[in-house]
Amino acid sequence: MTKIVGEDSKIRKLYDIRSSRSFKERLSECPSLQGKYINTVMSDDPAVMIFSSGSTGRPKGVLLSACNILNAGLSNAKDLEITDKDSICLILPLFHIFGLVAGLFANSMSNSRIVLPKNAHSETILECVEKKKCTLLHAVPTLLLAMVNNKNFSSEKVASLRCTIISGASATEAQLLMFREKMPNTEFFSAYGLSELAPATITTMHDTVEHLTKTVGKAAENVGLRICDRETGRILGVGESGEVLLRGYNLMTAYCKMDLKDQSFDPDGWLRTGDMGYLDEEDYLHLTGRFKDLIIRGGENIIPSEIAAVLTEFPAVKDAVVVAAASEFYGEEVAACLLLRDEVPYDQEELLNYVRSRLAKFKVPSYIFIYEDFPHLPNGKIDMVSLRKEVKTKVQNGI
Repeated sequence: MTKIVGEDSKIRKLYDIRSSRSFKERLSECPSLQGKYINTVMSDDPAVMIFSSGSTGRPKGVLLSACNILNAGLSNAKDLEITDKDSICLILPLFHIFGLVAGLFANSMSNSRIVLPKNAHSETILECVEKKKCTLLHAVPTLLLAMVNNKNFSSEKVASLRCTIISGASATEAQLLMFREKMPNTEFFSAYGLSELAPATITTMHDTVEHLTKTVGKAAENVGLRICDRETGRILGVGESGEVLLRGYNLMTAYCKMDLKDQSFDPDGWLRTGDMGYLDEEDYLHLTGRFKDLIIRGGENIIPSEIAAVLTEFPAVKDAVVVAAASEFYGEEVAACLLLRDEVPYDQEELLNYVRSRLAKFKVPSYIFIYEDFPHLPNGKIDMVSLRKEVKTKVQNGI
C-alpha cells in the first residue's frame, strides 16, 4: 500500500495490482477470522464494489453483496460442471465481474486449481495452458483471437482445455466457428452478464452451433429475464425486440452514491439494462445491440453488430467494429473499423461489393478505417468511447 500525497484527494492509499503477493503467507490468519463477523454482517450488506467497464460511457460504482457474489459463483460452477479435478488459466482481471465470478469464485467454491499467469499476452497464455494442463480458460473474443492468431499456436498446445466461456463482448459467427475449429477439444459457452448482474444468461453444455453463434443462452439459475417495450414498459412476446430487463439473487444492491431516481431499476425492481434483444421459442436470448449504439441514418435504425458480422465473414477481415459517423444530410452514417489478416490480400471495393450483396443499401459503410489494433480497456474490452472519438476526428479531418 502506498500513501497518497495531497490533502485534497479523497484517496488515501493505493494498492498496485501489478505487485506479487503470496496467499500462503496469510493462511495463518484464517482461524482467527473464522466466525468473527457472523453477528455483525448480513448476507445482503455490500461486500464488493466494482466499476462498470466504461466501454460505452462513464464507469459507475456497482455495490455487490456476499449473497450476490456467492450465488453468481455457484451458478457458474454448476453450469460448467467444475470439480476439484479442474484447473483454470485465469487471465481475466479480478476487478471485473467476469473474472471475479467465473474465474475466482466459481473455481474457489469448487476447490479447483487457479493458475494466474504473469500477464495476459497470447504467448504467455499458450505456455501456461500447455505446461499446467489447464482445463478452463475464459476470455473476451479479442483475447482468444490474439491467442489463436499467435504464430506459435497449435491445437496440441490447448488440447487440455475442455471448457471456455466467451463473454464480456460479442463474438461473431465466423469467429466462434474458427475457435471451435482451432480448439476442437473445447466446449464453448456463450454468456451474457453485466457488472450489475452476472451471469445473466448462458448456453448449456453441448448446445448446437446455432445456439452458440446466434444467442447468449437461457436465463441463468435464479435469474428472471423479460423483454419490454422501452417506452411503455409492456412485456413483449416471442420474437419481439425490446429492452432486456433482469432481476435475481445476484442482482447488485445499488450504484454507489447515485440518487434513487438515477438508479436503473423499474418500479418492480427489475434492472433496465439498456441492451436490446428478443427471446425465441426455446427461451434463448438473442442480443441485437444497445439502444445508445443504434445508428439512425435518415430515419432508418441500423444495428451495428449486424454489419460487423457480415464484415468478419469477408476473408481478409480479422475483426470489425461498426459505429456512427456524423452526417449533415442523413444525421448519421455507418463507419466500419477493421483489423485485417496479414496473409490475405485486401481490396476495399471487393469488400463493399460483398457487403452490398448481403445487406440493404443503407447499411453499407460510408467510411472504412483500417487499424493495426483497436484501443482496449484493462479488462480486454474494446474502448468504444475512445474509438468513437477517433472516428469522429478522422471524419472531420477527411482522413
